Amino acid sequence: MKRARLISSVLILIVPIAFLALPAKPSPASIEDEIKDFEQRANAAYEANDLTKYFSFYAVDFSQFLPQGRTDLAQYRKDWTAYIEEGNRVQKSGDL
Repeated sequence: MKRARLISSVLILIVPIAFLALPAKPSPASIEDEIKDFEQRANAAYEANDLTKYFSFYAVDFSQFLPQGRTDLAQYRKDWTAYIEEGNRVQKSGDL
């Protein structure tokens, strides 16, 4: 009985200390930082012509107005994929 009580007492003391030793979670980024990070990752995928990654940043209900008119995600993906498959590439101005 004394041994079980001793073990229980030790566990009661050790368990909270173990939780204190866990690494602290980093504080959440500000909304502005989250947006900047998202924008940088999306732009990097665009610049790398990584279409799978690039289109993963878009919502399924995406739509936009282009000079040719309104388009949805399926059409934009189809058009942009065809453009890249024709050998076209996004290039930075220093690469021209």
